Amino acid sequence: MSELLNPTEQEPQKDPFSQRMGCGFFFVLLLTVSSALIVSLFFFDVIGGMIPALFFFATLGLLLAAIAGMKVFKIPPEPLFGSFGKIASNLNYLGLTIVIIFCSMGIFLAKIILVYLIAPDWVSDFANRSDVMDFDFGETMMGNGVLFLAVVIIGPIAEEILFRGILFTRWSRVYGPARAAFYSSLLFGVLHANALGLFFAGWVLCMVYMYTRSLWVPIAMHILNNLFAVLFYHFELFDMGLIDASNISENLLPALGIVAITLSLVFFLIQRLSPARQYPMPFDANRFENTQPDGT
Repeated sequence: MSELLNPTEQEPQKDPFSQRMGCGFFFVLLLTVSSALIVSLFFFDVIGGMIPALFFFATLGLLLAAIAGMKVFKIPPEPLFGSFGKIASNLNYLGLTIVIIFCSMGIFLAKIILVYLIAPDWVSDFANRSDVMDFDFGETMMGNGVLFLAVVIIGPIAEEILFRGILFTRWSRVYGPARAAFYSSLLFGVLHANALGLFFAGWVLCMVYMYTRSLWVPIAMHILNNLFAVLFYHFELFDMGLIDASNISENLLPALGIVAITLSLVFFLIQRLSPARQYPMPFDANRFENTQPDGT
């Protein structure tokens, strides 16, 4: 009887990701995001524009949905997030942010070239449409500040919790890590404008999360990626005129060279970062560490 009361023997912890969470989590996500979008209708005038308000409250809704989902399904944050201190010891992964940006742009360029070869006039018309090119984010300094906070800080944190933390871990229980990374990255890409480029970025972030066992590392990479994107847009480094049909015809060989480099980098990273079978999911590895007698 005394053996049953031995304090060193711990009862196995229940795996929160073994339960079905699809419908319940979707309901939490829909409720919180819908509430945030409704709230934005009342504050868009104060913030300084409908677009900053929508971005801010939509991303805030995603973050609230992620937190609410963790509470509803009793997902402990410590093993899901891992150690914050691992960012300093994994700075090499942060350098992948530049590679991700280059590859995303290269994949986008490859799509433009493919469409140009099929329908050059359509590419030219798309590039010259003023309603596509002129996208006024904020009307006031407050609006731009709120938009910056949503795009660079809140959005990356919310998306990493949802796509890399929760979906990647949950689907790994059903499909295994490789297919889970594919499916979660596919959904991540579909929900963004540059679907193929963001699919690749999401897959890399899944692999980084798996190998570092810290969600803070992909969060830092995501923040850097969005920060660079905002700076590129602010300083007009993205010029859609470059994809005008006449410019593509004049610079087709350099563009194809960029695409070739992009594809080489993509295949290299896929080969280098593909998940090894013996690697456990971060949630499992971190929870195992925390339950060891000498664990901290």
